[in-house]
Amino acid sequence: MKKALIYSPNNTLCQVSEQDFPVAIDFMWVDCDDEVKPETHYFDGTAFVLRRDVPLTNSGPGAAEAPQPSNPEAVEPAPAPLTDGGTGGVAE
Repeated sequence: MKKALIYSPNNTLCQVSEQDFPVAIDFMWVDCDDEVKPETHYFDGTAFVLRRDVPLTNSGPGAAEAPQPSNPEAVEPAPAPLTDGGTGGVAE
């Protein structure tokens, strides 16, 4: 079972770790399931809850591809390389 680092004053889920380590007094460790992540869950004071404002992603087979621009010509080109030897235009 993993450990979740919680900032006690507002129950913020800060980090998930394989094991705990010493932390400041405003933090505490809580046992959590392997699926719990700060990006997708929050701590309500007693349990970890899946956040509804985070879109679920699927990177496995059959996953949707990232959306492409409707007009590929409208995409801005990459900036041109520096031609001043990398000095940013500053003379030495």
